[in-house]
Amino acid sequence: MPGTTTIRILSIPLIWLVLTATAAAGPVIAPGDVGLRHDIQVLADYGVIRGPVSTWPLAWDAIVSDLRRA
Repeated sequence: MPGTTTIRILSIPLIWLVLTATAAAGPVIAPGDVGLRHDIQVLADYGVIRGPVSTWPLAWDAIVSDLRRA
């Protein structure tokens, strides 16, 4: 299991993406973005995102909430 430092380093790019994209984004994450889907899955694997990530579209508010808690 990775340490806290590893999790924080991995979450920095996704946090930046989420915080800058939410202004232009809708209330859900569309299923077509393979790169974003991979990043979200990695963060879920490391326990940063605690909600379900296997059903799409995902709600932005759930993802942002988990990232702020990390």
